[in-house]
Amino acid sequence: MEKKKKITILFLCAALLLSTVIIAGCNVTSEKTTLMVYMIGSDLESKSGAASGDLTEIEESGVDLNRNNILVYTGGAKAWHNDVSDATENRILSLTTDGWKTEDHLEQTSMGEAETLANFLNYCVKNKPAEHYALILWNHGNGPLIGYGKDSLFNNDTLTLSEMKTALDASSFCNENKLAWVGFDACLMSGAEVAEILSDYADYMVASQEIEPVFGWQYGFLNSLGKTDTVSFLCGITEKYLNTCIEYYEKKGYENKDCTLACIDLSYARQLRDQINELFQKAEEDISEKYDMLTARRVGSRAIGRASTASEYDLVDLRDLASKLSEEYPEQSKAIIDTIDKMVVKNATNAKSVSGLSLYYPFFNKTYYNEAWCQTYRELNIFSDYVNYLSKYEKIWLDDNKINSQTSLMPSMISSGQYALELSQEQMQQVASARYYILRKDGKEKYTKVYSSSNVENVKSRLIANYDGNIIYAHSKLNDYFIPYIVEHDTTDGVTSYSIPATLDNSIGSGLDNIDIEHSLIAEKCRFVISADKKSNNIQINSLMPNEVAKK
Repeated sequence: MEKKKKITILFLCAALLLSTVIIAGCNVTSEKTTLMVYMIGSDLESKSGAASGDLTEIEESGVDLNRNNILVYTGGAKAWHNDVSDATENRILSLTTDGWKTEDHLEQTSMGEAETLANFLNYCVKNKPAEHYALILWNHGNGPLIGYGKDSLFNNDTLTLSEMKTALDASSFCNENKLAWVGFDACLMSGAEVAEILSDYADYMVASQEIEPVFGWQYGFLNSLGKTDTVSFLCGITEKYLNTCIEYYEKKGYENKDCTLACIDLSYARQLRDQINELFQKAEEDISEKYDMLTARRVGSRAIGRASTASEYDLVDLRDLASKLSEEYPEQSKAIIDTIDKMVVKNATNAKSVSGLSLYYPFFNKTYYNEAWCQTYRELNIFSDYVNYLSKYEKIWLDDNKINSQTSLMPSMISSGQYALELSQEQMQQVASARYYILRKDGKEKYTKVYSSSNVENVKSRLIANYDGNIIYAHSKLNDYFIPYIVEHDTTDGVTSYSIPATLDNSIGSGLDNIDIEHSLIAEKCRFVISADKKSNNIQINSLMPNEVAKK
């Protein structure tokens, strides 16, 4: 892809301690760990064999089977690429010195049901007793509002946070016998909401704020299971994952791809919950007078999953959000920042302004909020004062008539190729965010969108479209070119992330003009996710992904 000048029309609108027995001066570990892997195969297995690949990694990891039990529940895929799993039934596998063994053949039930997960957990406790237990949830991740997993055999059934809680309540881990740790080998699951839910059932959580590549974790880390303390072991998972991802993306030429995996100490979750409530209790008192300030701080916070998936999950980095609100609420913001710094034991990432914990804060995706997410978040009943804040916030946020001007708002050219919208002081005080569009004239009365961005500067009662006059376009071998609809998402350290809708039928430009990609999580088309370095003018494709809810 290259850049080309275009004439434009703009419309502004705590550690797990292993007890030992001393024998003849040597320390012999006397405790055992049962590791349970809940592996929903889905399209990751049927299309690319990713689950089978990880089963091979686990088998070849060198894990000490004298110290550990390894059990895997498989299902949820239309096809399997190994000899021990089957698409016609669910199975429980155990790792032996001779490889994988089928422990149990089970009826094909949805792995998106709480009962299925609970039955697996209880089976492991009954049949493979140990002093310590750990759980890995393997598959797609969809964030706190949609949940984890996607069972391909049951209409892509997902295990929501509420269902996850129900499963754990029905297991042996609902009282004092907590899991040593829970890991999500999945996308977008390292959220404050997830941490709060799991804090009743586990000591630690390992999860990613951002998306994971299809290969996910590298299971060679199991070689250390039972040989070191829990914190060191979990930090090792995050470090190995980060190094593997960076190496993979560099080989692919995706130098700006964000990689994240954090180890979270869940003993701080209640403290963080109370501090989030305290911050938004204060914000709720100010919402009527300071809505625009509060919304501007939210819009300016580090977005999670937005550039990498080209979808609006409305997740922000919690620490960055607190930092943005520190001037208005210094005491409450500092408390959150200090707790996150202690709670996130290890944040393995190459991304900027990413702390290890996200928070759902609606703004861009009104459609999904209205259809389901509002009710889903309230039913989670996690952050009560934050929910109260959102109830007042939404009354203003969802009011499309908030700015009611008696004059026509028309942009003016303030310099060559630069446009601005003049606002009154009253109007300016009401602006939380703005977006501009670039339109291409295709006929006498026909215009097509070719660009949109929220990169708008607010300068002295002027909204100025921050646009340099360049457009990215695709160039063919026949010297033909076309300009697709490009959406600018964010800019970090001079590198801007974009998404471009695309089709897979080789007909350049086909169907591009009428795709609504701003408020849709699921579409039949695909999108390129690209980045551009404004200093070097280097443009690279970071990925080509289907518009699924999430991609591991």
